[in-house]
Amino acid sequence: MFGGDDYAVDVIDSEISRNRNRIGNMYQLVSECDCEKSIRNMFQQQIQNMETEQNRLEQLANMERQKKGIFGFLF
Repeated sequence: MFGGDDYAVDVIDSEISRNRNRIGNMYQLVSECDCEKSIRNMFQQQIQNMETEQNRLEQLANMERQKKGIFGFLF
């Protein structure tokens, strides 16, 4: 009734930011990995899955941020 939960969105945003940094680090580690190509491809696929989930989480945070409840104008 009051709209989105701004505190929860802020927490999600900070986690998204930290996770994006971690994902970048993982890409760098995989590119430097001295392993078989099939292993490297598997790691890259898993990192891409994490990126997809990060994008979904970011969309969820944006939707929550845009919610305006019935009484949202009061705050």
